[in-house]
Amino acid sequence: MKALNDDDGSNHHDVEGEPNKSLDETVKEESREGGKPSHYVSKEIVNRAIDSNAAITLMSFITVYAIYGDDVRILAFDPGADKAFLALSSLAFAFFLLEISLLCWCRDKYLQKPDFAAIKELLTADRWRGRKSTLSWMGQLGKAVQTGSFYFWLDLISTFSMAIELPWVLQPGGGVADSIDSSMAGKASIAGAKSANKFKVIRMVRLVRLA
Repeated sequence: MKALNDDDGSNHHDVEGEPNKSLDETVKEESREGGKPSHYVSKEIVNRAIDSNAAITLMSFITVYAIYGDDVRILAFDPGADKAFLALSSLAFAFFLLEISLLCWCRDKYLQKPDFAAIKELLTADRWRGRKSTLSWMGQLGKAVQTGSFYFWLDLISTFSMAIELPWVLQPGGGVADSIDSSMAGKASIAGAKSANKFKVIRMVRLVRLA
């Protein structure tokens, strides 16, 4: 009777005293049950972290800053605040690059790679002669050579569009900038402003993806 009570007490203690499992421990336990390798476990952890509410909220705020931050700087702040906004823009640029790198690593369909086996098979003479139509053959070839998903290119373009707002990216030294003619500099400034407005639309589409 005592042994039975001891067993009941120990089981009850284990259930009540069990700590809350972290995301890392939960994914590892699920992967051990399914027999998944360790690198797959790490990808699952990063994937869940990216899809967490905290990460989505953070990247949404950063995207909103990337869209409207420069306009707010021009309209509401003195030139003395340019360095602070430059630091924030550089930080946002780094976060975007980090997100793209992690997504390329942990999501197979995000950075879609060309199907070289399908390309080789489509380029054979037998496949060309057996095609239903040239248009359908070209469509199959286009799918086989496709690199990167739609969201990959969307994120990549919106991220590198921030380079036109970062002087340390486009103008690492002052010698080239000083040698540019004033009229050419004015034309470049106008072209850069027009490009920035177009890229803001792309960033807005990225914000919709995060939502």
